[in-house]
Amino acid sequence: MTADVKITLRLPRELHEALSDAISQNRRSLNTEIVTRLEKSLGDDGAGEPRWLEKAQGAPSIKLEKRLLKIEAELARLRERVGE
Repeated sequence: MTADVKITLRLPRELHEALSDAISQNRRSLNTEIVTRLEKSLGDDGAGEPRWLEKAQGAPSIKLEKRLLKIEAELARLRERVGE
């Protein structure tokens, strides 16, 4: 799971107006519209997660989290085996 990052963003007025029109039409928040458009522009390979998300999931903290989950599952299995 990736954490959200809060940023301050400066946009040209015309771009903001275009986004405002889009959010009204798409019934989304400005944040959701921007994230959706960025995800689409960064693309995916058509086989699942966008490439940027795959890269984020390969980050050391995510790898550690996945290892911890495997260790916890193995520990639960061993406890069940010994009757704890």
